[in-house]
Amino acid sequence: IEAATGLPHGVAVAHGIAFAASVSEEMGYLDKSDRERIELLLGRMNLLPPLNITKGKISDLVFSDKKREMREISFVFLRRPGEAMIEKVTVEEVNAWLKKRGY
Repeated sequence: IEAATGLPHGVAVAHGIAFAASVSEEMGYLDKSDRERIELLLGRMNLLPPLNITKGKISDLVFSDKKREMREISFVFLRRPGEAMIEKVTVEEVNAWLKKRGY
């Protein structure tokens, strides 16, 4: 994200955390209240400015991600703040999650 937007690394990481929290809630791993708390804290620290990025650009970046292996990527899901797990998911799943969120 930082390469595509020019945002600082920490801001890009914060957006990734917020995205992971949203997907984790959707998948049933993270409670809604924890997701809201994470987003509130990141927002209070001004780490979630709007992303000025063309639609589909993040999907393009997923295909070049260093964590990607063939058609799979290691995705970090959150169970609660401070507790995460890594699972392999398909690039198509990640792209569907991005599209659902307007990216």
